[in-house]
Formats: sequence, structure tokens, C-alpha cells
Amino acid sequence: MVLRNNWWAVVLRGVLAILLAIITFAIPGITIAFLVTVFGIYALIDGVFAIVSTIRAAHGHRRWGALLLEGIIGILFGLYAILFPIAAAAAFVMILAFWAILTGVFEIAAAIRLRRHIQGEWFLILTGILSILMGFLLFAAPISGAVFLVWVLAGYGLIFGVLLILLGFRIRRLPPATLGTIAA
Repeated sequence: MVLRNNWWAVVLRGVLAILLAIITFAIPGITIAFLVTVFGIYALIDGVFAIVSTIRAAHGHRRWGALLLEGIIGILFGLYAILFPIAAAAAFVMILAFWAILTGVFEIAAAIRLRRHIQGEWFLILTGILSILMGFLLFAAPISGAVFLVWVLAGYGLIFGVLLILLGFRIRRLPPATLGTIAA
């Protein structure tokens, strides 16, 4: 009954997801910069807390070198991400590219080993090739790769929003007794 009475909240979530997707499609660069800046703020605060932990560890005569290094790196990366968000996004895309290539190589290797045990291993080989290609494309154009990733996120938001709106209106049309049996 609660879900049926609040069907509008599901629809509102869908509308908000669609609005976010439209904004992201319209100005992806700002979306990238915003996300990286938020992460930069997190890294900066995390670095400060690591430095505070270092000071406490030093007073307790415990090992503190790793905490100090972690704090300095966190603060430096946080400041870099806040001051240069697009460059930080490009660095993230480069890490993602490296990961995609490694994943692709391991997928192909696994498919070759599984060849004797299963049929259809070419699906795994194909996904490995696709991962490697994506990695090289991201290496070739990291800023474009960041924009592409934001567009994928926006596309997801758009589809998610539409589905939530459809679900909300469907919930609205259900008789009250139906939802009681679903929840039970």
C-alpha cells in the first residue's frame, strides 16, 4: 500500500535521472570536471586525515611512515584534481585504458586454456579483443575517452529514468490488494 500511495516518488526519481542525463549529454565536460573535483575534495580530506593519523601514531611511538606518505599523496592528488580536473580525468582514463588492455589479454589467455573444456570460447576471445581495442582507443584519446564514459553514464541515466517513470505509472494503476501480496 505504501508503494502504491507513493508512486509519484518513483516517477520523480525517473524525471530527475532523465534531467541529469540531458544535462550530461549537453555539457559533458562540466560533468567530468565536477565528478573529478568531488573526488579531489575527497582525496584532499582523506589526505589530511592520514596526516592527523600520522601525528597520532608518531606520538604513540608507532610506525607512521606509510601514513605520512599516504597523506601527502592524497593531498597532492586532491589539489591536482581540484585545480586541474580535466587533466586528472585524463589520468583516470589512462589507468582505465591500461586495465582494459590487461583484462583483454587475460580473457584471451583464459579462452585458449578453456578451449579443451568448453565450446564457444570464441565469445571470451571476442570480449578480450574488444577490451584491448577499447584500451588502445582510450590511450589514443584520453579526453575523448572521458567524454565517452560520461556519455555512457548519461545514456544509462536516461534509460534508468524512463524505466522508473514507466514503473511508477504502473504501480499507480495496480489495485491495493496486489501490492500487499507482492510485499508478503
